Amino acid sequence: MTLEEEMERTEAYTREEAALLLTRILKKLESRLSVVRFRAREGDQVYLSFVRAATQTVSTLNQILKDEQIDELEARITELERSRGQNMQKTHEQKVRV
Repeated sequence: MTLEEEMERTEAYTREEAALLLTRILKKLESRLSVVRFRAREGDQVYLSFVRAATQTVSTLNQILKDEQIDELEARITELERSRGQNMQKTHEQKVRV
């Protein structure tokens, strides 16, 4: 996918896509650090700045996804509690009739 296509993206990134991005970054960093003698290259500082930005962005995305999941779970719990309350009321009404 080209940069232009990415900028026009309308759907949210998934955790899997974020994990893949971080995996690619880690692989590149590991390959640079696993040599016998590390030598800084021109452009390392710029790359590391982008890595920091990407890491912070993925962290923010992950928090948004967690918040959405919590909202979803709270709605499901509320619905279950409401449903359980209705069932308990019906049971009580049936016992009262007997």
